[in-house]
Amino acid sequence: MRTNESTSNQSSFRGPEDLLCERDVFSKEQCEDLVRTYDIYSDLSSQTDYCGNRVLHYWDLQSVPTEQSRLHAAVDAVCTKLAWSSLSTRTYIESLFIAMLPRGGYHPTHADNEEYEGNRWKPNHTPQRHYSTLLYLNSDFEGGELYFPILGVRIRPTRGLLIGFPSHHGFVHAVDPVKQGRRYSVACWFTTVAELSLPLGIVGREKAAHNPHKENTDDQIVTETRIGR
Repeated sequence: MRTNESTSNQSSFRGPEDLLCERDVFSKEQCEDLVRTYDIYSDLSSQTDYCGNRVLHYWDLQSVPTEQSRLHAAVDAVCTKLAWSSLSTRTYIESLFIAMLPRGGYHPTHADNEEYEGNRWKPNHTPQRHYSTLLYLNSDFEGGELYFPILGVRIRPTRGLLIGFPSHHGFVHAVDPVKQGRRYSVACWFTTVAELSLPLGIVGREKAAHNPHKENTDDQIVTETRIGR
């Protein structure tokens, strides 16, 4: 779905080249649990976002495995959706965290694996990122819309909504300032480089092994969530 800076309220849509939008990917209770996880354990955070807000990384929760397992559930939901999308390259989870934007919080226009410098795009500090996903955990805030200026698409986050898109500069995006409340999300990036992945999951497609007793040997979808490795 392509719009002229219109806000999407569709139940699902596919935009240009793998822009994925799926509602109700995570339940109300699961979303609320992850919001509480952030609120209680954000002091464990080892990283911040562009504007200095704490992000709660998967590894930050090693000391509280029950809370870490909630992120496992989010990974499972995301991988399940991506396995049936047009994501065709076998990929691995590269980074995973819970983020929160307070009132006034925003993200400037950027691409996830490139930066614009010297009149050209070049790899940034995370060139290994291949595909980006955002799973939104709440709706009780104002502002904070996700905007793709090149595509002319603006999306209003709501609880349980999953957004997915390639990490390159064709999907440059920004987040408008939050006007009221707090905006919570789970950010997850995928890489094609297995050595740079978290020990959590694989999603994508691979060629089916040849089976002389089976006529259909087309590409088969692969999705695997690995817990606790």
